[in-house]
Amino acid sequence: MWRRFGWLGVSLLSVACFGGARRQIYVLTAATIVPNVAAYPPEVPALQVEMVLVPAYLDNTEILLRLGPHRLETAPLAHWGERLSLGLTHALAADLNATLPQYRVSLQRTESPAVRLLRVAVDTFDVFPDGHCVLVAEWTIVEKSGAPAPVLGRGTYVTPPLAIAHPDAAALVGAMSAAVAELADAVVGSLSATPQAAFSP
Repeated sequence: MWRRFGWLGVSLLSVACFGGARRQIYVLTAATIVPNVAAYPPEVPALQVEMVLVPAYLDNTEILLRLGPHRLETAPLAHWGERLSLGLTHALAADLNATLPQYRVSLQRTESPAVRLLRVAVDTFDVFPDGHCVLVAEWTIVEKSGAPAPVLGRGTYVTPPLAIAHPDAAALVGAMSAAVAELADAVVGSLSATPQAAFSP
């Protein structure tokens, strides 16, 4: 009997300590206020964003803080609304869609012959308690046929520490989203520097 009451006391204490704290769910993409429903002409080439590859330890729904050379810690009561690989893919596609009007950016597979595939591999995606974020990634764009296209790149994108003493999870996610936007800008820049004729029709 006393053991039963002991467990009851622990349960009530847990509810008292943590029952009022609500778990916060975050995504890297910004909310869509006015959806873009414009139809693309058939001749507009498609850019299909494939699933972004991330290190296995990052590909979950925990928001991880980098605390040292080998130490990570989960952000308290803050989680991703989807696995990080999915969140990165969605955020990158959204950023590209906003800045590449000459392409039909999509996550969907299509049978159109004018399809380029964007493949991104992330080596590092760390956010620190002071809010600064480091994203290291490389990308390549290939034709649907698999023939290499002359568009590839690699870069390191760093957002500065935030001007607040103890950034909350929302601020940290904002810094990570800004780093993804810098990656998208680099992809756009490499595409813009490559003549369209370099791709086979």
